[in-house]
Amino acid sequence: MGYHLGCWGSQPCATGEWVSIAMGLERMTGSPEQRRLGPERREIWVALVGGPTCEIWCLGYDHWGTEYNVALKEMTFEDDDRKERYMACAWRGKLVLVGGEKGIMKALDVESRRMACAMRGHTGAIQAIEVCAASPNLCASASADRSIRLWDIDNGVQLAVLGGLTVHLHTIS
Repeated sequence: MGYHLGCWGSQPCATGEWVSIAMGLERMTGSPEQRRLGPERREIWVALVGGPTCEIWCLGYDHWGTEYNVALKEMTFEDDDRKERYMACAWRGKLVLVGGEKGIMKALDVESRRMACAMRGHTGAIQAIEVCAASPNLCASASADRSIRLWDIDNGVQLAVLGGLTVHLHTIS
């Protein structure tokens, strides 16, 4: 199965809260024999964050059709702290990385439906998360504390801090 990663972006919604959408796993479904005999079937998994919630949706698509026509909510992760407001998310394999106002980045495991780890270090809201394409065990987070932090996702360890920035960060790439 092949996986393709990408992000759709973040923006404030009508209530003033930030909402972020990240497209994650795109994969072929079914056995090789089923794929040989029938239409090519694909799934795209999407993460949607806003407020203290991260929702994981699966969009189904039949190659003979013209569009993704089935959307199923697969998982809802509610933060224990109801005052948390998630603003950023990114995919790394079957992990969804989320961050928000509390400055804590969390790795949510879609398969086990549990939080894999929490990465602490920022003193302001996390506004952007980006996974390194060349080394997918690494990611960067940008925060209102005017720092970018580099993380080892597999171990939940902060590797570096780029601080003292004079601008307010909303995106990284």
